[in-house]
Amino acid sequence: MSDSRSLLVRGIRSILAVPLFVKEKLTGLIYLESGTKNLFVGEDLEFLKAFANIIGVALENAEYFEDLERENRDLKARLGEGDIKIIGRSPLIKRAVELADLYASSRAPILLTGPSGSGKELLARYIHKRGNYAGKFVPQNCGAIPSDLLESELFGYKRGAFTGATADKKGLIEEAKEGVLFLDEIGELPLQLQVKLLRFLQDGEFRRIGDNRVRKVRTRIIAATNRDLEKMVKEGKFREDLYFRISVLRIDLPALADRKEDIPILTNYLIRKFSRSENKRVQGIEKEALDRLIEYDWPGNIRQLENVILRAVISARGEYIKAEDISFFLEVGSGGRRLKTLEDMEKEYVREVLKMVGGNKTKAAEILGITTRGLQYKLKRWGF
Repeated sequence: MSDSRSLLVRGIRSILAVPLFVKEKLTGLIYLESGTKNLFVGEDLEFLKAFANIIGVALENAEYFEDLERENRDLKARLGEGDIKIIGRSPLIKRAVELADLYASSRAPILLTGPSGSGKELLARYIHKRGNYAGKFVPQNCGAIPSDLLESELFGYKRGAFTGATADKKGLIEEAKEGVLFLDEIGELPLQLQVKLLRFLQDGEFRRIGDNRVRKVRTRIIAATNRDLEKMVKEGKFREDLYFRISVLRIDLPALADRKEDIPILTNYLIRKFSRSENKRVQGIEKEALDRLIEYDWPGNIRQLENVILRAVISARGEYIKAEDISFFLEVGSGGRRLKTLEDMEKEYVREVLKMVGGNKTKAAEILGITTRGLQYKLKRWGF
């Protein structure tokens, strides 16, 4: 009653108020008053409700963009421009990085496991950098070139060893001397080469093709696979002794679908990265668009997320990526589950990258994270 009397004393004869919600939480009121009796009508109430909704969304977006800006500052503070960047806050990725830090100073082989596109090569490069190796990091995808060529790639050859061997050639094991040889898709390594690799892992010795000289180098092997090697051992497709040798140390990398809490910070980092490389002025991503990224299952993992963000940055018309900028690139079925096989998606991904760079295989291979030769092998295998 005292409140009512105070309103009368102040000459207030009409009041209109609606609640203000931000993220479904009551944040305040939008309040109007007037000295005119019965001034406000139903239309005024509906208008004020609509206005309150707009203000609520604006405040929510402001809070969201403030969070993004804070993450930007955190990233800049934590990551130097020349560093290998392992982005993520989830317990699974933090554990992987902790193990990488622990194993970096060792020279024992490491096996990295995880689905395709989960960042195994990036983690291997991180280990190489953290280990302060004198030698370089040399990657090779064991499934990217025919098995009859893989032996010469890995171990090298002597002049005259076969037709076309017009000069001595070092293999990748020698190129990575005092450094790291990263063997991706180790499960694709033919059995006869598994024997030769095992011998090298045991004593550091090998022979080039056609050469009787035994050579010895100190090269650390980091292998990676998205296959079940233990199952392959039982099926006789992978040597048990080699499996135990390469898995002395092991790090499991999670699928992106199992670390969705990392998608916002990964997205923000990739937007900054590609905005810089593509000379665009994209500053961030709207909440609705980010929600769609979080809801999606990412069968292609981080590699697929990189591809989507790159295309979104290139096609974005404003400073922020909108939902319509990414919807075309996300193929979802019921519940966000994939409808296509991983190989189908890889083919589409490669085709899109080639289209984006005007058919330049060297630039496409760089974006895809494989060698030009590996890309050519994939294109030939797919009949592109």
